[in-house]
Amino acid sequence: MKSGTLPQKWIFPQGAIELAFAEVARNGMRGEEGIALWLGARHDHSMLITHVVHLHMKNVVRDRLHIQLDTSVMSDVMDVCISAGRTLVAQIHGHPGTFTDLSVVDLAGGIEVPGYLSIVAPYYGTRYDATMQTCGVHVCEPAAGYRRLSPAEQAERLVISTEQSVELVVLK
Repeated sequence: MKSGTLPQKWIFPQGAIELAFAEVARNGMRGEEGIALWLGARHDHSMLITHVVHLHMKNVVRDRLHIQLDTSVMSDVMDVCISAGRTLVAQIHGHPGTFTDLSVVDLAGGIEVPGYLSIVAPYYGTRYDATMQTCGVHVCEPAAGYRRLSPAEQAERLVISTEQSVELVVLK
């Protein structure tokens, strides 16, 4: 995949999904938005998820309707990316109830890089039936911003792999 070419598919190891949902739900059980980040590497026309990052830092502000990452948090995440030779490619965060669209706050203050995925888990990711299919999956597109993937497109472009492993990074 050439630099600047957007991924056509994202390959998620099953473990990456499980670790991310567990982190979002951990915060959700306290009635707060939770977040997990995914790092990856380009592979052909796909992005292979290789790392899950949990943010257990004091300078991550969480409450019922938003999450805010201090610039020092993003600096630490970028240090992990550089050290691992990976790119920040996606995030998952929780919203209360059934709301899986990006909020006004998400759109105004979120990461807006073409090809980046922003995934929203309903019920703060705490439901036993929480899966990628129950989430809102949004891709950032050049000059257009975020667009929600249809269920058919989501099924085609998000590949769940049981053959790939993933590394967990916990930032404290």
